Amino acid sequence: TLALIKMSRIIFIFLVLTSTQLCAQLISVPTGEVEVFKSLGIKYSNCTLEIEQFEISNQVTVKEYLQFLKAIKSTVPDSVYLGLVPKASNLPPSLYSEFLNSSIFLDVPVVGVDWLQAMAYCKWKTFQEYELDTSSYGLYRLPKLSEWLYAKGFTAANDSIIPFEDGPSEWTYNAKAFRLDTIAELFDYSYPAEIIDPPSLKRKIVIGNSWYSTEETLYEHTHKDRFQNVGYGDIGFRILKRMQSDSSIYKKATEIGYPLYPTEYWIKKEWGLPLKTEN
Repeated sequence: TLALIKMSRIIFIFLVLTSTQLCAQLISVPTGEVEVFKSLGIKYSNCTLEIEQFEISNQVTVKEYLQFLKAIKSTVPDSVYLGLVPKASNLPPSLYSEFLNSSIFLDVPVVGVDWLQAMAYCKWKTFQEYELDTSSYGLYRLPKLSEWLYAKGFTAANDSIIPFEDGPSEWTYNAKAFRLDTIAELFDYSYPAEIIDPPSLKRKIVIGNSWYSTEETLYEHTHKDRFQNVGYGDIGFRILKRMQSDSSIYKKATEIGYPLYPTEYWIKKEWGLPLKTEN
């Protein structure tokens, strides 16, 4: 057992340190379209989704996540703070502690952060901007699967310095629903799971090859069960930013028999940010 722990430590440190050293920045991705199934590597079907302009980051680093923890420590109850300290379920605790506390890892992607913690990081970033200017600010969140695929294609075509699939796999905003190759709308399905919900409703979609897992197509990643309240040693995250203003009006669309609003509407509602809707 001790030998296996030592070997896993050597392998993990090697894989982390040979990944791209990241810098904190966002790039702008213009409005466009993405062929979702083609981007996933599915050859027998396709649909095209329109993507609105956004900014997207590198994978969030250890340094950035530790800055978040430091900033909130004195502002939230201890129980909340401890709930935001990541724990990688599939790494030895001593190895993961070394990863978080050693200066040599500060500029590599943070792993072990669960989906809920990643969204808490996004909320913190959002309120930093909102408190500076309530009339115009950036709302941060995890990218939806379609946005991740679109950004990956855009950055590859434009020689961007922001890498994709050069480190851990990544959380997306999407909940895992039904088969992704049935209805196009389900491609960006999301569900705000509650604590009392069963594990099957807490599954989120993870995308991208990682240090430990390489699939023939990106589609294969969508079949894996990854739970929103569990941190994994091979999963990190990046953040998406979309500008909001006090004049933004959310229009309701009705599809499949129930009202739909944009993703930003539901996030702002959950976080208590001002909303305007069309009558």
